[in-house]
Amino acid sequence: MKKLFFTLCTLLISTNIFAQTDSVYFEWQPDGTMLTKEEADFLIIDYKEKTKEELFKDLLLSSSSIFNSPKDTISPIENQLISINAIQPVIWKVGGLLGAIEVNIHYVLKIHIKDEKIKIDAPYFTLLSFSTGGTQDKIESWTKAQKFFNSDGTPSNKKGRAEFYQDINNSFNNLIDQLLNHKAQEDW
Repeated sequence: MKKLFFTLCTLLISTNIFAQTDSVYFEWQPDGTMLTKEEADFLIIDYKEKTKEELFKDLLLSSSSIFNSPKDTISPIENQLISINAIQPVIWKVGGLLGAIEVNIHYVLKIHIKDEKIKIDAPYFTLLSFSTGGTQDKIESWTKAQKFFNSDGTPSNKKGRAEFYQDINNSFNNLIDQLLNHKAQEDW
């Protein structure tokens, strides 16, 4: 029984590690931007034997299925670009009397399309709005004022800051993965 449990755990861990290395991953930075681990502001993904028309159609269908109001959120340029202008809510567990604050991150995500490949620009944050009221358009200043990062650029571990950092990363990377891996339901 122990051998079976160990084998299953090893299989799950190795599958999870493979999935993480193969997926899109951007990280929130101290200046309020998102970059890859290689510090690039975009990723290129190859899709062998897929035309730009096929990729565009798939991505447009995918993004239209994810957002509540696609006509207000998505700006396509036929077979070349899909620009998404939307809001991603992320909960910040600040503790104390406030408990948690919903931080609505207004962003732009651009997906460029060519034959057999797409280029995904890092999400660009344009505005923050808060469940407690107010907005902030100076993302870098807010990030520094809230001390989400230590002076060396690593995420802070104080008062839920590391968790908020991870939640931002997960929210945007999961969104991009959804856009890229959405499968339309054929049986309805």
